Amino acid sequence: MKRRTVVVEGPLAFRMRRLAAARGSEAGLQIVTLPLLAARLAGGFRRPARSQDVEPAIRLALAAPGVAELEAIRQLPGMTRSIAWTLSAVWDADLSLRGMAHENARLGDLALIEQRVMAALPAGVLTPRDLRDMAVARLEHAPALLGPVTLDRLSTVAPVWRPLMQKLERTIDLCWDDPGTMDTGWFPGRIVAVPPPAVVAPEQRAQA
Repeated sequence: MKRRTVVVEGPLAFRMRRLAAARGSEAGLQIVTLPLLAARLAGGFRRPARSQDVEPAIRLALAAPGVAELEAIRQLPGMTRSIAWTLSAVWDADLSLRGMAHENARLGDLALIEQRVMAALPAGVLTPRDLRDMAVARLEHAPALLGPVTLDRLSTVAPVWRPLMQKLERTIDLCWDDPGTMDTGWFPGRIVAVPPPAVVAPEQRAQA
């Protein structure tokens, strides 16, 4: 059985693609998101950090002393979710808070919180950058674990996953079906444009 992988965006697309695969009896098909693709390649029961992992770790990080600019607001309602959103945006953008910590006090606080969060995550639960780096380190297993990979109508690919895509293309067939963005110049694989469905005139529908 030949293995192949389809990457979708979000839980709704995941469920719809699984239903289509079941109806079409598509044997050997893996349906994943980008974080799950990286986790599959990283191996070792590793998985991406989810909100239920990150938010308790943020609460612990905020409860400990040591922050500077955020000290006065660290216990306010909504801070956990706000920090979680900020860390998610930083991780998707592939930015290094540690490298920017010297620029101002707020970035220093965020870098400290990130460090505490990463230390508090359960074993095998990784941030996007760490998961990507572990996946890149195991690229030789991509043909067996993934087979050909298709990005199925993704609206975009976050910068944190782009280095993995660029390296994957060297070992497997990689394509992006019907991208939802014009920002595809970085993508090394094939771009497959899906033609729009034919528009049927009202009179033709009436005759049918």
